[in-house]
Amino acid sequence: MSGLLQRLALRRREREAARWLASRKDGAPVEAGDFDAWSADPDNRGRYETLENTWDDEALTLALRRVEHQAARRKRPAPKIGRAWLALPAGLAAAAAVAVVVLGPQIELSTAAVQERATGPGQTATLDLPDGSRIDLAGDSRVRVRLTGRRRQVELTHGQAFFAVAPDATRPFQVVTHDSRIVVVGTRFDVAALNAGTELAVEEGKVRFGGRGLFAAKRLVEGGHGSRLAQGAAAAPASLDQHPAGGWRSGWIEAQDTPLVQLVETLNLWSPRKVELADASLGGLTVTGRFRVTRPERTLENIARLHGLELRRSGEALVLARHGARHGTVGKAP
Repeated sequence: MSGLLQRLALRRREREAARWLASRKDGAPVEAGDFDAWSADPDNRGRYETLENTWDDEALTLALRRVEHQAARRKRPAPKIGRAWLALPAGLAAAAAVAVVVLGPQIELSTAAVQERATGPGQTATLDLPDGSRIDLAGDSRVRVRLTGRRRQVELTHGQAFFAVAPDATRPFQVVTHDSRIVVVGTRFDVAALNAGTELAVEEGKVRFGGRGLFAAKRLVEGGHGSRLAQGAAAAPASLDQHPAGGWRSGWIEAQDTPLVQLVETLNLWSPRKVELADASLGGLTVTGRFRVTRPERTLENIARLHGLELRRSGEALVLARHGARHGTVGKAP
């Protein structure tokens, strides 16, 4: 085999290893059997392990910046590997291959047309996507949707939404919030983008859930389970018990030892009047129960009785306060 053919074969193996690594780091569903069959070849396995060990190498950072800069300058959504890559040193070529596999779809997403939908407090809406997926928006919520030939991405910028994702193994479906990234192929799940951390509840299927970074650690959450992201890490999945995912769609809010500050944030998605806490320390109180989303004021009255508080009507706001507390600066709930 000539030197050029050997180099071409080497680059091909490096690109294959890069694609496997990128798929795993990106959280995209990967069939274990397929990877095992590919990595059974000692040469393939060796190149994969070498690339994985050098994942944080400066060469990768350089390659990522170079590919992103070139793509932006040329306005090409998906950079391609050409002859110029063959001139790169082996280590940098492998890192650059990962950059192409990872950045290509991301750059493509960044240039895709955006579809936006929003609701006001107490309103709901349904968004049917061209791929057959469906999004049910809760009150006071907003999404931004981008669909390309290789990715489907929804950004939940505020509020809560239930997703029924149409299966498509060639196009992973991602939901991103201010702090999390959720990756699926086809499933049904609910996401609440809360200030304290994103909450996930899976009705059926499997979901990879973790920090927003492309390479952040992900947990696998299966149907009938939920998880919460706090300080960049997803909690171990817990059973939803009798609390179905997306219960708000049938008119109910489920609370199980839920911090009051979190429940107030959820109630604000439905209440026409802003809900506030007179004292930030009240946020740590916990609430358990089932409440009508269409009756937020009645819910607050019940919570006030449960914890020995009082519900005040202050202008356009509903304020939970301790009995006898002086009127003053209100500690607003997020």
